[in-house]
Amino acid sequence: MKKIVITGVNGIIGSELSRRFIDKGYYIIGIDRTESRREDSGQFKYVKLDITDKNKVGQFFSDLIFDYLIHCAALVHKNSPDLSFNNFMKINFKGTKNIFDSVVKNKNISGFRGAIFFSTIEVYGGEGRDGVISEDDEYRPITFYGKSKLAAEKYLLKLNREYKLPITIFRLTPVYTESFLRNVKIRILIGGDKFFYRVGNGEQRISLCSRNNVIDVVEMCIEGKVPFGEAFNITDDKVYSFNDLSNYFRELGRGNRITIKIPKCIVYLGIKLVSLIFSGRKERLLSIYYKLTKDNIYSIEKAKKYFGYNPKWNFENTILKDRKIFEDDKKGI
Repeated sequence: MKKIVITGVNGIIGSELSRRFIDKGYYIIGIDRTESRREDSGQFKYVKLDITDKNKVGQFFSDLIFDYLIHCAALVHKNSPDLSFNNFMKINFKGTKNIFDSVVKNKNISGFRGAIFFSTIEVYGGEGRDGVISEDDEYRPITFYGKSKLAAEKYLLKLNREYKLPITIFRLTPVYTESFLRNVKIRILIGGDKFFYRVGNGEQRISLCSRNNVIDVVEMCIEGKVPFGEAFNITDDKVYSFNDLSNYFRELGRGNRITIKIPKCIVYLGIKLVSLIFSGRKERLLSIYYKLTKDNIYSIEKAKKYFGYNPKWNFENTILKDRKIFEDDKKGI
């Protein structure tokens, strides 16, 4: 029975990955810093572990025998009271470094088949750029999240070169599920989801990613269809305008709510004022401004070319299939 280690196993992606691979007959070792949400079984073992604790991570991996590692654990924008740059680097870079340094030192590394690292399209700083962004474009992240993930990527690619460690990097666009719609709601709903809002004409376009597509592409990777040592953008094939997203939510039962129209200049002035008050969040606020007022589109042509990525999931068949209102479960990625 093949063994897969999944970090961040309690998150919205890690939890679903564990279910998928248990159903396929794999043995899962799930890691997270919080209490387990699943009972141990013949195919699942939970380990409570803080990935920023170098010694404990090293001890855990020192003689562990496993086939694959899927690294989902990360600090994102809203899942910690400490959103300082140092904390992003501590968790997203140093935590990642602790894990993969330990894997390299593992006495049983010869049986290791490959690792998957979940990164983000924020490594490009694409919120402030025009056009469709591909893996060949320059990296210039704006946010602490993007900067910390890029630092981790660079380190992993270094390990890949020096130790031939098979690592695949997936740069995800904002992920949504039937029970996690925060990444969509923040672009079209305000006032506790009571009112729609539209910045400008609402034709700004965005790439989003159904969690189902993420799960499918990881399965392709484990099955050997994806080349290790490469980085790929992962997103739905469909690109969505903000107006599209508003219409989807009206189909979910919110059609009687009014739409508040906000000129882009008002958003700019508001962001500028708030950044003067909260100077430590200036970069994050700038990123929000770009996300609300500009296109944010990413190419998946590389994934299509290298391993035939053909995402079959989109907002319609992921969310609208049930035609009911789902509540944001407030979880992180």
